[in-house]
Amino acid sequence: MGLKVNMYSAKTTSSSYSLDIETLSIEFAIGTICTVIAIAGYQSQLLLIFIPFLIIAIACFSLISYNIYQYFSDKKNCQGSSTKKSD
Repeated sequence: MGLKVNMYSAKTTSSSYSLDIETLSIEFAIGTICTVIAIAGYQSQLLLIFIPFLIIAIACFSLISYNIYQYFSDKKNCQGSSTKKSD
C-alpha cells in the first residue's frame, strides 16, 4: 500500500513592497486611542499617563507615515525602472 506525500516547497515571491491596509488601520486605531488617553492625561495633569501614551501615539503615526512614504517611493522606483527597460 503506497503513501502519497505532497511536498510544498517555499515558492519565490515578489520582493516589491505592498501597502497593507490592515496594518495601517490597526496602527491608526492604536494611535488614535493613545492620543485620546494622552490628551486626557495632559488635561488632568498626570505626566505618568501623558508621556508614555504620547510616545506611543507619535510612534504609531510615524510608522503610518513611513509606510505610506515607502509605498509611494517603491511605486515611483518601479515605474522609473519599467520606463528605462522599455527604451
